Amino acid sequence: MKNFKVKLRSLGVGYGYGDDENLSPNLCSPLPSVTKKGLLTYFMGDIMSLNEEVKERIRTLVEVYYDVQDVRIRTFNRLRQFGRIEGVDPHHLKKLEAEIRQYIWNEIKDLPIVEKFLKNIRGIGPVLAGGLITFFDVNKADRPSGFWHYAGLHVVNGKAPKRKRGEKLDYNPRAKVLCWKLGRSFLLFKTPFYSEIYERARQEETAKLRNPIENPENCPYYKECLKLLKGKAERTGKPMKKPPCKLHIHLRAMRKMVKRFLCDFWVVWRRLEGLPATEPYPVAKLKHHDIKSPYVELATEDKETSKS
Repeated sequence: MKNFKVKLRSLGVGYGYGDDENLSPNLCSPLPSVTKKGLLTYFMGDIMSLNEEVKERIRTLVEVYYDVQDVRIRTFNRLRQFGRIEGVDPHHLKKLEAEIRQYIWNEIKDLPIVEKFLKNIRGIGPVLAGGLITFFDVNKADRPSGFWHYAGLHVVNGKAPKRKRGEKLDYNPRAKVLCWKLGRSFLLFKTPFYSEIYERARQEETAKLRNPIENPENCPYYKECLKLLKGKAERTGKPMKKPPCKLHIHLRAMRKMVKRFLCDFWVVWRRLEGLPATEPYPVAKLKHHDIKSPYVELATEDKETSKS
């Protein structure tokens, strides 16, 4: 609770009713340090991008939103055992989530990348959209792999990068968490096209590794997992669990799905900004990416129609 209240205060957002018990900050009123026209940068008469001050504000609000959501879920679960308690209403937290969601949407809804691409994809709402366009910078990424690296979805020696004590990360862990939430949302809402990529990748991984769910020794992480599980069993005195090979397949498939989305996101955003956008290597060459995205085609058609 304290963490997200401190974050809101850092943004210059005051509490509408002047007391700490009310959890609903006045997000709908103009923020004191930013004018209405100062919220957006205008380019040739069209709203193309957010300025850095507003980007930082939205990035923080995205994190505040998930902080509030986590507190709300844990609070509801703890109160559920008592049933309804008169005078205790945890729905204030849900109201705060809605206000943050609405505030972010008001700031980003007129951006071309939102209007022509992100809002057409099931599973991407105002919070995820706000996070995507503020964490990633299309002007700094000449290739889709720039987005992958920034979100920690690149590979190091053929494996996903891991944190190491004493070494500085070469990616943004906040962007990586956002992409993980994006992948979960695609699976939850069964997003057309992207959820199909996940299912196809999951089947391919299972076949490539010779069904590691039934034969865990075929999993490339089997020895590593076995060592960790044995150590945990010895420390806790509990029986050793089965290696989580099914989870490995799920994460590898979700990783491919999210990377494909970031490819499409990069291509559409570059084209809308008038920047050169070559066909991404995974789309042009790799077999599991040979199907063109309907969302990219729709955004491209809209742009060509508006030009004509």
